Amino acid sequence: MSINCRTRAQRRNQVPLRIVALRFDFETSPQKIEQQLITFLRELRWKARGFDPADLEAAREADDWSDELLACSPSRHDSDKIRRRAQALADRRLRASGMAHLDKDAREKLRGLSDGVRVVQLPSAHRADEIAATLHDEMPWMAQATTLAWHAMRESVRSGAPALHLPPMLLDGPPGIGKSYWARRLAQLIGTPSEMIDAANEPAGFAVAGSQRGWATAQPGRPVELFLRERVGNPIMVIDEIDKVGDVLSNKGVNFALSNALLPLLEPLSAKAWSCPYFRVTFDMRWISWILTSNNRR
Repeated sequence: MSINCRTRAQRRNQVPLRIVALRFDFETSPQKIEQQLITFLRELRWKARGFDPADLEAAREADDWSDELLACSPSRHDSDKIRRRAQALADRRLRASGMAHLDKDAREKLRGLSDGVRVVQLPSAHRADEIAATLHDEMPWMAQATTLAWHAMRESVRSGAPALHLPPMLLDGPPGIGKSYWARRLAQLIGTPSEMIDAANEPAGFAVAGSQRGWATAQPGRPVELFLRERVGNPIMVIDEIDKVGDVLSNKGVNFALSNALLPLLEPLSAKAWSCPYFRVTFDMRWISWILTSNNRR
């Protein structure tokens, strides 16, 4: 379940946040590099013949310049040499980008993060007061959770952090009182996307961390999918019925429990440089807020 609030006023003044340790600042397509080199060679030869490079495009459309243009065009030997150089340059750039191990489709998915992602921060402590008041008015029985979130929101504003981040929270109580709804409603009022993982139906850690490429069902974890879909770096992830999580063992005895995948994402230092099993690149996951719910675990 996903809640998207793209039009909130809290997103007005944002500086994009880089959340993936990759380089996107140069062209890696050998075909595009080849075309750039051919264009540069034509302009260089055109200029060497005493013509203004700015007139080259107009000359290409006029028949009476055909001999001059032919003299400036690359020969077959030139074209072969340019093609080899373009491929070599593309290979070096791809290795430098950190995406050489990925196929074209995976690189295109990650390219959506090339300009960074938006982050949400409240404009003032007063807005935190308003959000807490609204939550308390709508769900007064969740007063303890609301108070904790209220203080965390005010502290985030006071600290000058670039993005709103709440400490991990565990909402424990009887079923049916609206714990997961409270978490999603908080995200809605803040103006950040939210995503819910049902631990009872998805007890393995693949929903959180994703799975390695090569498996037929391999895919990124839900937090990374949320990054790619919403381009927001500090969503709220809700894990419902965390008390239902247990060990999930493979045929070889490997433990894929959700808790094992979740723990590195709850600790700020490890979350800052978290390695995605699917893309095999490093993401900055520290700005995600995690809210867990359980049904009377005591």
